[in-house]
Amino acid sequence: TFFKKCADHFLEEKLHLLNEVVIKEYLSSGVSLKNDGTVHFDLKKADILAGQAEPDVLQSTQLLPGIDNVSENASDILIRGGTPDQNLVLWDDIKLYNTDHFFGTLTNLNSTIIDNVTIYKSGTSAQYGNRVSGVIDIKLDDSVPEKSSKSFGFNMLSTDFAIKTPFSKKIGFIVSGRRSITDVVQTSTFDNNFSRIFQNSRTKIIRDVFETTPNGVNNQSIVFEDYTAKLLYQIAQNHKLTSTFLYTNNTLKDAFDAILDGFPFEEPFIDFLTIKNLGTSLSLSSGWNSKLDTKLSFSYSNYSLEYFGFSYSPVFFFPHLLERQNEVDDVSVSFKSSYKLKKLLTLSCGYELSSKRINYAITDGVFGRFKGDYKNKPAHSIYSQLTYNKTKATHFDFGIRLNKFANFDKIKIEPRLYVEKVVHQNFRIKTSAEIKNQAINRIEIFTGNEIGEEAEVWLPSIQDSIPLVKSKQVTLGVLFKKKNWVVDIDSYYKELKGLSAFNTRQFNVFDTPEEGEGIIKGIDVLLKKKIQNYSIWLSYTYAQNDQRFNNINENKFFNANNDITHSIMISNFLKWKKFQFSLGWKYKTGIPFTIIKSFDGDAIAEIDLLNSERLPDYHRLDFSLNYSFLFKKNDPTKNFKIGLGVQNLYNKKNILAINYTDLEIDPEEFDRNLLRVLRTESLGITPNVFLRFNF
Repeated sequence: TFFKKCADHFLEEKLHLLNEVVIKEYLSSGVSLKNDGTVHFDLKKADILAGQAEPDVLQSTQLLPGIDNVSENASDILIRGGTPDQNLVLWDDIKLYNTDHFFGTLTNLNSTIIDNVTIYKSGTSAQYGNRVSGVIDIKLDDSVPEKSSKSFGFNMLSTDFAIKTPFSKKIGFIVSGRRSITDVVQTSTFDNNFSRIFQNSRTKIIRDVFETTPNGVNNQSIVFEDYTAKLLYQIAQNHKLTSTFLYTNNTLKDAFDAILDGFPFEEPFIDFLTIKNLGTSLSLSSGWNSKLDTKLSFSYSNYSLEYFGFSYSPVFFFPHLLERQNEVDDVSVSFKSSYKLKKLLTLSCGYELSSKRINYAITDGVFGRFKGDYKNKPAHSIYSQLTYNKTKATHFDFGIRLNKFANFDKIKIEPRLYVEKVVHQNFRIKTSAEIKNQAINRIEIFTGNEIGEEAEVWLPSIQDSIPLVKSKQVTLGVLFKKKNWVVDIDSYYKELKGLSAFNTRQFNVFDTPEEGEGIIKGIDVLLKKKIQNYSIWLSYTYAQNDQRFNNINENKFFNANNDITHSIMISNFLKWKKFQFSLGWKYKTGIPFTIIKSFDGDAIAEIDLLNSERLPDYHRLDFSLNYSFLFKKNDPTKNFKIGLGVQNLYNKKNILAINYTDLEIDPEEFDRNLLRVLRTESLGITPNVFLRFNF
């Protein structure tokens, strides 16, 4: 009478082929290495990293050997000699064509709602296509929250919030937002980054040359913001529906009334720039039985850049109009199934249908208007991958992907292979081989009448015009782990075909680019030691990145613009009571640049050898610390954190780029054969403080 009869519940055994975590703390807590060659970041558990006030998802990936940048930007990620546009970056299946805030200072993705990040440097799974370098697959929380949680934080550039809440046992909701405070408060962090970004821009030079009209227009502001929302619906025990929405925005507004020889211009000089991402994804994941899983997905991504300017022409010495526009619409539908053939063997198959529309327009008040609108036919991809996974013995992935790209007739075949073998309790060998193709490119277009500015536009590969990029890569490496020691060594060889570049003319509107090839050879090394609450690791990369283009440099190989021969990073982490400390030093050889001697009457640069010189070596020291305490003793989810990140602690004046121009603001000083050197300096010592409340 005291006990009611309970209902019977029957559990069905469901076997998943999970990749083994080989190293739980590959760099630090929250960073793990799996036996399929991928690196996983769990930003909720991650220790602080040197120079970061709080975790930044794309900046964090640059601590891995083989991943670097040449501009100090968070989003300009180079994976084993590739370029940023050759990386596939996904935000809950939404393809991203822009990933930065404040012109690269920050990533435009809110890290507080990220569940995990999977990074492929090689051995890419067959489900990923249309990029020839790395993959960064970012996933948000994927389970209906059991209870509500909130997060609020701010630092010297922005403020943000995140909310996770259940509507019922089956429905949950996640929302986050971040907005800059730079239009309200301009801190030293903002000032230092602003100076780095605009130091050689036309906007900066013209403001320095012309006086401002008293009591006239004089406004300058930068605003960035991002918002994400996700709906989770647990339809049944093994069936889940999720939908994610993303919006990011960067806006620059600059306007001032200028005076020339005591007389004001009739119209103010203006620069308006907006860069936006808008995306959504919808997926239905189903587990039909203990062997079969499926996932049906839809995604839409829109990238748009719009620029409008009215400014002084350094060529013709009068004000003129400048406009730029670039937009990408990307729609895709995909289906993936995973079937467990045997206990250790799984077969995955999938299909993807995608379509893109890409357009650009460049309007110049002197040279005219150049535009293009590309409405692609649908592209089709099918793939299959066989995975064998015997824990602590052998992992084997073999996949093949077939692509029918828009604008190309032939089917492109992409085999993928990754093998990892345990040869001793503490020793593994690993190898990979892959072929990948890419049918979209981000190309620099110079209009020729500006100072220190260039425009990058996304364009599709088109037969007989812009080539399809093709990559072949093989790797061989070893992994040693014993007690608290980790040694990871990877060697790689990569060939690239179908690269695009413009000739080295000074005046260059959109012409057909030259086609080229590249060869990248390198070795990545990671050495790590942990002693109780202290960790130290050293990463080193040696790489040789050469390219060759038709009708450029006499068709001879030369060092690529992003060739970094040696790159070294030494990082330290210490946890003491409620404090965390991180100190990191980075050194790398300078990237190549071209010495330009003079211009002839047709404005053709005189160059001895392309990229024959190198910038001075780059090095800087970064530091971070934070302090946290719990609001409730037994609830780690409710806490308060305060922290400090300092970039370039000893204020090293690194040179990031050297460019030349013969353009001059003052017509009396104009000389076609007189070159001016534009040196782009790195960020100086820059602190950033943050506060965060989790409750």
